This record gives sequence, structure tokens and C-alpha cells, in this order.
Amino acid sequence: MSEELGLNSIKVEKKKSAEKEFGEYLKKSRETYSKEELNLMFKALDEQSKKLVKNQTLEDFKKYRELLKNFIKKCLDMGLDIFEEKNFSRFGRQKVLTAIKIIDEKVMELAQQFLSEHRDAIKILSLLDEIRGLIVDLYT
Repeated sequence: MSEELGLNSIKVEKKKSAEKEFGEYLKKSRETYSKEELNLMFKALDEQSKKLVKNQTLEDFKKYRELLKNFIKKCLDMGLDIFEEKNFSRFGRQKVLTAIKIIDEKVMELAQQFLSEHRDAIKILSLLDEIRGLIVDLYT
């Protein structure tokens, strides 16, 4: 008799609706967590950048490079979809890869500065600022 009244189909529809709502909630929670995690990673990267400008040691550079690598990896693992949604264009993904390539080139220039006998503090600061700008573009 319940089949005649369509109660089974109502139960199925309610179940699908609840699953969809839960899926949306879970997705929003992950996005919020990802954004918070990226913000924390960005702050740590920014602090290391300041330390690098102040001390200009190879050890600080290595730590900066490692933080940067982890940040970019996290952006690609978790934030790429967010980036593509905000910048809806057919070339969105290429922009991300181009930004990462430019960051890589700037890090190489920075490494050359640290390996050089004559470090240029202004050049180091300029490169760090350029990298910071590219990073901001990646996750906003």
C-alpha cells in the first residue's frame, strides 16, 4: 500500500537530498579549512621572508624555500579548484602553471644571490617582494 501512495519514492528523495546537503556542507568545511591552512602557511612564509631579509643566511634561505615549496604544493592540492572558480576563464589553469614557473625562476635568482660573494640586499628584497606578489595571486 505504501508503494501505491509513493512513500518509497519520497523516502528516497529525502535521503538523496540529505546526502546532497551533507556533501555540500563537507565541501564548504574542507574549503574553509584549506583557506585557513593556506593563510597560516602564508604567514609563516612571510615571517621567514622577513627573517631572510634581516639575516641573509643560507640556512634561512633553505627554510624559506622549503616553506614556499610546501605552500605551492598545498595551493595545487587544495586550492586550485578555488582559484579556477574565482577566475573562470578557459586559460585559468595555464595562469597557475605560469605563476609557478615564474616563482621558480625568482627563487633561482634568489639562490644565485645567496651563493654570490657580493650579495645585493636590495635585489634580495626585490625578489622576495616579487615572489610574495605571485604567491598572493596564487591563492586569492
